Amino acid sequence: DLFAPEAGLSDADRETQVIEVLTGMHDAATTVNKPGQKKAHTNIAMNIDKLIGDIEAARTAAQNHDLAPAQALPMTCLACHQGAAGGAQK
Repeated sequence: DLFAPEAGLSDADRETQVIEVLTGMHDAATTVNKPGQKKAHTNIAMNIDKLIGDIEAARTAAQNHDLAPAQALPMTCLACHQGAAGGAQK
């Protein structure tokens, strides 16, 4: 939604909000496999390290004014959520 023209954000505001979202995603992803956490799906354990790496790369790029990796990040999620990954880590 942050990339939609209807959002009406300046480039600086978009970068700030994208970094905030990516930070939240990183925090959630790094805590999902902590001991004591309920694991809802085996793909979580299999793919979480790649997801964390992709989030971190997108956040680093966004901090350097490149939002393209953040904009492409949903494809990482969809690979598992739509079954395209076939359950295997990419």
